[in-house]
Amino acid sequence: MSYQERAAHLHIGGQYFLNHLLEEDEVRRQVGEFAQAGYETLYIHSRAGLLTPYFSRQWFHMVDVIVEECRAHGMIASIWDEDYYPSPTAGGRVVWNNPQHAAQRLAFTVHHAKPGELVQLKLANDGAVMQCMALVNGTLEDITDCTGTVKYDWWGGRHIHSGYSHSTKICSPHIRAGLKERWPALLWQAPADSQATVIACQLVRNIPTHGVDLLNPDAIDSFLNITHEEYLRHHPKDFSEAFASSFMDEPNVGSSFPWTDRFAEEFQADHGFGLTPLLAHLAIDIDERTPFIRNCYRQTIHRLVTANYLERIQDWDNRHGLFSTGHLSRTEFLSLSPRLWPNELRCCKYLDIPCTDPLGFYVGLPDAAAYHTGVKVVSSAARLFGKPQCGSDALAVMGNETALRDLAYQMDFQITLGITFFNIHGLHYSLDGARKDEVPPCIFYQHSEWPLMRHLLEPMRRKCERVASGQPVHRLAVLYPDTSFNVTFTAESDPYYNKLEDAFHAFVERLLSAQKDFDFIDEATLAERTADTWRQDYDCIICFHTSHLGASAANALEAFQAKGGRVMLIGESLPSVLESLDNPSRPWTAMTAALTPELTDEALSSLPGPSLQGNCPRSIFVQRRRYPDGKVHALLFNRGRVDFVGDLDGTPVAVPAGGSCFDDDPVLPEPQNAQDVSAGWNITFPDNFLPLPFWRTNRDNVGWGVDFLARDYSAVPADGSVTYQAQFLLQGKPDHLSLLLEESSFTSPDWRILINGHEIRPADFHRQLVYDCLNQTADITRFLRSDAEMPLLNTIQVCTEGTECRLVEMPYLHGDFAGEYRHGLRSLADLWVDRSTTAYSTLPDWRSLGRGMFSGCAIYRQTLDLKAGQHLLDCGRVEDAVEFYLDGAFVAARIQPHYCFAFDCAGGLHTLELRVWNGPGNRERCSDMPAGLLGPVRLA
Repeated sequence: MSYQERAAHLHIGGQYFLNHLLEEDEVRRQVGEFAQAGYETLYIHSRAGLLTPYFSRQWFHMVDVIVEECRAHGMIASIWDEDYYPSPTAGGRVVWNNPQHAAQRLAFTVHHAKPGELVQLKLANDGAVMQCMALVNGTLEDITDCTGTVKYDWWGGRHIHSGYSHSTKICSPHIRAGLKERWPALLWQAPADSQATVIACQLVRNIPTHGVDLLNPDAIDSFLNITHEEYLRHHPKDFSEAFASSFMDEPNVGSSFPWTDRFAEEFQADHGFGLTPLLAHLAIDIDERTPFIRNCYRQTIHRLVTANYLERIQDWDNRHGLFSTGHLSRTEFLSLSPRLWPNELRCCKYLDIPCTDPLGFYVGLPDAAAYHTGVKVVSSAARLFGKPQCGSDALAVMGNETALRDLAYQMDFQITLGITFFNIHGLHYSLDGARKDEVPPCIFYQHSEWPLMRHLLEPMRRKCERVASGQPVHRLAVLYPDTSFNVTFTAESDPYYNKLEDAFHAFVERLLSAQKDFDFIDEATLAERTADTWRQDYDCIICFHTSHLGASAANALEAFQAKGGRVMLIGESLPSVLESLDNPSRPWTAMTAALTPELTDEALSSLPGPSLQGNCPRSIFVQRRRYPDGKVHALLFNRGRVDFVGDLDGTPVAVPAGGSCFDDDPVLPEPQNAQDVSAGWNITFPDNFLPLPFWRTNRDNVGWGVDFLARDYSAVPADGSVTYQAQFLLQGKPDHLSLLLEESSFTSPDWRILINGHEIRPADFHRQLVYDCLNQTADITRFLRSDAEMPLLNTIQVCTEGTECRLVEMPYLHGDFAGEYRHGLRSLADLWVDRSTTAYSTLPDWRSLGRGMFSGCAIYRQTLDLKAGQHLLDCGRVEDAVEFYLDGAFVAARIQPHYCFAFDCAGGLHTLELRVWNGPGNRERCSDMPAGLLGPVRLA
């Protein structure tokens, strides 16, 4: 299969977080788990906590194992092109090997001087002074010759006994002072009769984190040689069969004012004038030329970073049979992304599958409209540049409480805005230690609902496949506001906020909530195609609060209007058109009639889009596509918490709260003459979990001191030997109860544990996969104090020796018990043995059954006398997912509302079995979230 075919047909990828000392058998087992869940490609991802050295012999052995297992299971591996984050440093190797490839930036110091002020200015201490200018009465004066170096900061008063070497000397006691490092500095006398502004520009090399010069082709060639070529050297004969693609993770130019060694020459070639004498215009507003100069600066950055980085990566990948994919910066962060990736929308042209990275749990809602914008950037780019798909680096930073239905909500939201390829976060090799808190949730085998993962991925894959097979039907375009951001940013601007951003996101929300789906369009692409071409796709182009735009884009919009298209300018004033350094800007008077101060309801209704009628239309997003048979169908997403019932362009539709459907999906009828079958279910639980988050400490045996919650590392005593103590009450004799630790529970092996005074040492713990492959368990049943009639107190003491050993991860109890924390701080658990299957007259929340900190599956069974024919079982409220079995045979699973099952059966007695699952938050975070089958359960 060619890289183009793979880019078109793969929809579900996973980021395999390799984050421990990797073991071959465990890796093989885990790849098999991915295959069963429905993943199509795995990105081999070095992650925080990896103990098998990245790019070592052992690393590439594990790569070979993953490639082999992927082939055996019908998947294909892919390359994550970095040692965690960000691309493209090659884990630091690019700059280690070639310091001249370090990223560079311009650092500006701006000082507003009073008349007659003697300016003594301390500049940044890590950059050479390129230029220092003074703006006096509108004229720039070069005062670079007033700069030099000084030492500002004294260390002093030290009592010294020798002069450097110590051998064969007599001490000469003296007090000595000195100065610390040198600083670039300015000394300049401001004129007595006017105010002045000083602008110092320095060149800084080697930017932390984003450390590689993306504007330098030699640096990128070095990166490719270190990373991609190394994978090729390990798979010279089967490279394109072994790997599908390479993924880049949030590369960027590293600063607000990037630079490279040949930038001045490249700028001159692009624009026909020199930038160096005009650098002060980047820092402050000087005259009418300032916006034009700033925009030219960003255009050169765009050309260099796309040609020297993105195109180079894409070309290498394609020549070797891979497709390129990844996400750039934060596509939703409009105040930041135009500086890190000028014209980020256009940059997506140079990725085979452009991706976004929406972080966080709450998307889709009006107050989270930035994510609408971010997703629309890449889906618009896919349409503009003919990409087979657009993607999402998906499902990170949502918290351990995340259930499969929450993941479904996230994915439905994104698909309805055009995403058709998911590279899913959080597939951890291990959750041991602090790894569990690194961009949670983990949604691999450690997740309590992992056995149901295929019921999430397969429907999402089908949705992606269907959406990707059609062409968007958006007759509306919105000008992406790159130029407006380019010209307003100065060295004194807030780097993280521009007042236009909030307004722009709110505007996007207003369009989408009215089902006015649209494409963003960038100025360069707008200008390079004919008006006839644009009229084939769009009826209207909106410029929202556009302060400036280029002359070629303005001309293109005028031509679009002349061909019958509608141009709408929303804002308080006409944009300024940028032309040349000699004639920097002019008001866009040709479009005076198109200007409106706001988007009125009447104007909104006049924009192209479908007609949606129903009970809560603002909750509904609509993605319409035209398919090869000429028909148009729509995917609808309900981001609200009320079911939607209505019609789309006359077609009846019903969209469940938090879910999605296509307009041709059948509308399920309400069950008629339904029987309430909420009572009489027998509920069976597996072994329970009880986190032990609260511990008292006794340091050096001087009495109980600080209480602390496990994993609150700041509260761990810093020195001395420590005894930690936790207690619980227990009634009844359990068959089995284990103390469950992680491999990283202690910072060193110098510990022992006492259960009611009975000692357990590290050797008594055995590795067991309970929720993670590095779990350690020890059976403590024989040491417990218990009584059949009343609870008895049990004490766990953890004794550590020396200053190096500390308890840093939360232990668990695991066994056949129920329990609850009846008092504050979860400091004393009250447990009782519970191993029976019980019939309930009502549907209880698991918390009321002593399973408030259990995460996993409970089985509900009931035998009913059913008539022959078709039935509908409506489970009502479920927290969080449910599978349905009829007489032991699997029927279906539901991971989000509605939790309804249609089935046929012969007349007679039948056993109905519901396997109810909840997410991991109660187990991992003591989250106290509702859990279980809460109903009412109705049968029709």
